[in-house]
Amino acid sequence: MLTQGVLYAIGGSMLYWPTLIYLGEWFIKRKGLALGITFAGIGAGGVAIPLVMDWALHRYGVKTALQIWAVSLVVLTAPPLYFVKSRIPPTFEGRTAWNKGIDLSFLEQPIFWFMEIGNVFQGIGLFIPIIFLPSMFSIDNAHCTSPPIPL
Repeated sequence: MLTQGVLYAIGGSMLYWPTLIYLGEWFIKRKGLALGITFAGIGAGGVAIPLVMDWALHRYGVKTALQIWAVSLVVLTAPPLYFVKSRIPPTFEGRTAWNKGIDLSFLEQPIFWFMEIGNVFQGIGLFIPIIFLPSMFSIDNAHCTSPPIPL
């Protein structure tokens, strides 16, 4: 479980971050529209994928459903990766024009660390209940035929 969580996060970041950076480079005048369409697609996927996975898990079982999901991810993401390119050509130093240097002086500010620690606690407060609430509900209400409905 830990390996899947770590590898999925690293792989997802490797796909997600360049796409958003390059989107801003390619769409100068209509950047808001391009980002809006992108985030709407991400949201639509966030709604559709759990429904499809629930159907696949019930129909094919865990092993086959996860194999189908893995093959689907490779088939749907590998071909478009060829087109994910920077518009700004790299310089002789290997850096593009927009990232000549990052100012990290904000790390010295106490307000940054205060906000960061608050963000961590807020994230823990949101994600831990979301993860364990369905399992606790199903343990307490094992007789219920469809436990997510009351949630």
